[in-house]
Amino acid sequence: RELLRLLPAFAFAGIFVRIYNAVDSILLGLLADTVAVGLYSVPAKVVTALQMLIPGAFVASIYPAMSHYFKTSRASLEDLFIRSMAYLAVLVFPLTVGLFVLIPNILSRVWPEYLAVTDTFLVMTLALPFLFFSFPTGYCLNAVDAQKKNTMNRGIITALNIILNLALIPTLGVFGAGISFLITNMAL
Repeated sequence: RELLRLLPAFAFAGIFVRIYNAVDSILLGLLADTVAVGLYSVPAKVVTALQMLIPGAFVASIYPAMSHYFKTSRASLEDLFIRSMAYLAVLVFPLTVGLFVLIPNILSRVWPEYLAVTDTFLVMTLALPFLFFSFPTGYCLNAVDAQKKNTMNRGIITALNIILNLALIPTLGVFGAGISFLITNMAL
C-alpha cells in the first residue's frame, strides 16, 4: 500500500522530467529546423552528461542517508543537506567558470562546425550551478516524504519551459532554447 501511495508522485515526476528533457529539441524541430536541433544537441548533451555524472551520482549516493536521517535525526539531515550543497558548490563553480572560458576554444578546435552555437552553449553553462543544486533539493524533498511538492515543482518547470520555448524559439532560434533552459533551471 505504501508503494502504491507513492507511485503517482514519482510516476508524474518521471513523466515531467522526460518531457522537460525533450521538449526543447522537439520545439526547435517544429518551430525552427533540423539544423537548429543539430546545433542545440552539442551544448544540451554536454550539460546533460555533466548533470548526470556529477550531481546525479553524488546525490544517488546520499539519498539513502537522507531517508534514514529523516526518520532518525533531523539535525543530521540538515547537516547532510548543507554539506552536499557545499560539496557541489566546490565542484560546480570552477567547472562553470572553466567551461565558460574554454567553450569558444573547445568548439573551434573540436567542433568547428558548431561555432554558431557558442552563445547558446555559454548561456546553458550558466545554468550548471542551478542544475547541480536542484539535485540535492529534489532528492531531499523525496526523502522527507514531500515527493508531491517535488513533482509539482517539476510540473511547473516543465510548463514554464514549454511556454518560454514557444515564446523564444520563433524569434531567437537555438539561443532562445538556451535562454529557456537557463531561466527554467534558475526557477527550479
